[in-house]
Amino acid sequence: MLVLVEGLPGSGKSTTAQWIGHEMRSERRPARWVYEQEEPHPVLGSARGPWTSWKDYLAARLSAWASFAAGVRDSSTATVIDSTFLQSSVFSTLRRGLDRETILTYVDARGAAARFRVDGPALPWGNRPAGVYEKLV
Repeated sequence: MLVLVEGLPGSGKSTTAQWIGHEMRSERRPARWVYEQEEPHPVLGSARGPWTSWKDYLAARLSAWASFAAGVRDSSTATVIDSTFLQSSVFSTLRRGLDRETILTYVDARGAAARFRVDGPALPWGNRPAGVYEKLV
């Protein structure tokens, strides 16, 4: 099981994620909380670049996310992770002015690369067609 906790900076993501992990363990359910600043980070790694292009950066992030998600799928331990699916990767693309379509395609590709679907509120842009991952790499 993978629990993603996302939100705006300072909104309590880490506190909420830590609490969820604690509550699961108190109910004798194996759980691991992954803190957004954990080093080395299981998705972001310890190296932050340098990247030669946005295409290289996004491809590396998609590959790392797919590897992480595969490990979570194969584990009996629930993983609670904060700020990694959207904030840490997408926030950097927003700050640097990537176009909207590239960012949205990247978010959808992360879900496809990890082979999971996002449960929760409907995403305003809907699902991208098959092959979005290949468009970025």
